Amino acid sequence: MILHNICKALVATAAASLAVVAVFTAQTAKADAATQPSTQPTGSITVLVVDSDKNAVPGAKIRIVDNHGSVPVELSATADDKGSSTFTDIPNGKYNVSASMKGVGRGHARVELSAGAEGSASVTVTITLTQRSHPAAPASQPTN
Repeated sequence: MILHNICKALVATAAASLAVVAVFTAQTAKADAATQPSTQPTGSITVLVVDSDKNAVPGAKIRIVDNHGSVPVELSATADDKGSSTFTDIPNGKYNVSASMKGVGRGHARVELSAGAEGSASVTVTITLTQRSHPAAPASQPTN
């Protein structure tokens, strides 16, 4: 009887150990999968912001948005002293690129990034900022 109880205890301990090993292995596999780099092709988008006279606009706010891909992308940056900014590791897709600078204006463009399975793509887009014109207020009529 003692031998039977010892065997039961050993079997229970072995089963518990196997369960812990199985859980640990599953968690390690999930962690490994999460740290693996994406195999989806990526590329870069360089944005150059200029005014209507084609002068660089340092400090312009730049935004890149894609709400239609499998993972929504929304990136932003401030143009450097040459009026540009480069966004890297961007998945293939179609993007709305916009730029603005208070006192200078706004502009936008649509770009498509299409990197091959083995490589990457680079797109450079120039956005010209323009002021939106507002209709002039009617001149007041002189009163007599």
